[in-house]
Amino acid sequence: PNPPTNLLCPQSSLDISLEISWTAPAKPNGLIFRYQIDVSPGNLQVNTSSNETHKNVEGLSPEQMYNFTVRTVNDANDSTSEPSQPIICKTKAGEPHATISPKLDTKHPK
Repeated sequence: PNPPTNLLCPQSSLDISLEISWTAPAKPNGLIFRYQIDVSPGNLQVNTSSNETHKNVEGLSPEQMYNFTVRTVNDANDSTSEPSQPIICKTKAGEPHATISPKLDTKHPK
């Protein structure tokens, strides 16, 4: 099959996940079973559960650039396409966590 085209980063990114979308290939050369998303750094491989053309990729780190490619997997002996053109997306900064300052016990010094 041909690879997907028009990969897009989300309009508003999250800190530990990104929803990537794409366009199905014009010539899938069979019935599309699913898509395989390759993510680096991290060498993650995520599959869609059907022929949907978007996927929320989770388990990412805040404020990190990620390179995504997508492959088409069709019914021709579970045939997989070459990777799509890559797209680079960035997760946003993580939410700040409140820090708890230690309290000094001035009534009972050691």
